Amino acid sequence: MTEREAHKARGRQRALDRSRRANNTSQYRLSRKQQARAQRRAAAGLEPKQVTTPGGARHANGAGVPKRAYRRDALSRRYQQIRADHAAASAAAAHRKACYARDTARAIVATHGPNLVTEDVSIRTWALRWGRGIAAFSPGIMLAALTAECETAGGRMSKASTWTTALSQHCVCGARAKKALSQRTHSCGVCGFSGDRDIVSALLAATVTHGACGKDGTPDPKTAYINHAVRVHAHQLVTAGHVQNIPVTGNESPVGTAQQEGPDRSTVHHNPTPAVLAIGEDGSHTVAPAGQGERPALSRNRPHRQQSRTRGWRWGRRRNRRTSHTPTKHESAHADL
Repeated sequence: MTEREAHKARGRQRALDRSRRANNTSQYRLSRKQQARAQRRAAAGLEPKQVTTPGGARHANGAGVPKRAYRRDALSRRYQQIRADHAAASAAAAHRKACYARDTARAIVATHGPNLVTEDVSIRTWALRWGRGIAAFSPGIMLAALTAECETAGGRMSKASTWTTALSQHCVCGARAKKALSQRTHSCGVCGFSGDRDIVSALLAATVTHGACGKDGTPDPKTAYINHAVRVHAHQLVTAGHVQNIPVTGNESPVGTAQQEGPDRSTVHHNPTPAVLAIGEDGSHTVAPAGQGERPALSRNRPHRQQSRTRGWRWGRRRNRRTSHTPTKHESAHADL
């Protein structure tokens, strides 16, 4: 979701709240500012000013339950229009997220194989701490797409516990140093290796081995550990400069930089569609790319003004297709030619 789309979504939500309050003034209290103004006018001997949109809380009982249910409120025609537009925009944004996650997962599996390892993290905790950013990026959709693509390609998506592996705290050489979450660059004081923190963690994730499986046959994240034999081999490859997107200190070979890897990490960022759609190792068919930046489609249930021959303009359902099969004058002219 782009910053502009997020701003428009918040504007629609505020408009819905204003419309509901304006059409159901008896169900809401006055705000503190409105109450203070009413008290000042009463003290000055002025007539009370009528409030069209109360800004306070809704009238409720001692338990906090509204005295009248929201479904009993009177809703204007404009409220129904904005609600339909907001639902259509939300559906379009969710569709773009799912399509982008599917395309990205297909490219990752085609590049790195169907057997992937990710950290066993709690997305619910992320949502509690960074709600707006998690809602914009939706890491759960990405993990679900990766899991589905790995299973389709005949592989498996495994999880590794952060307590037993601590991928972001280790270096490829085996040294361990505690880093704060705000420190996004890995710099080893033992071997002098430096690089992006997430890239180094992803490299170490390729060396993770699971000790046992759970009851359902999937590897147990708590039994995951770093295989040091594979880690030593990975360290040799990194030192020789044979690993892409891993900068090596003092190496002049063009191995790439960490800044060139992946999309931007901004929580409100419009990720573009990959230029080349990758195909899974099992030869799975490619799906059409998501319409990035497309305008949200209007809902068919959105009230729309239509012109009638007898009654003039009236409100009705939006119709996208012609009901009459009689050719128009323009179509008849082309048929005669």
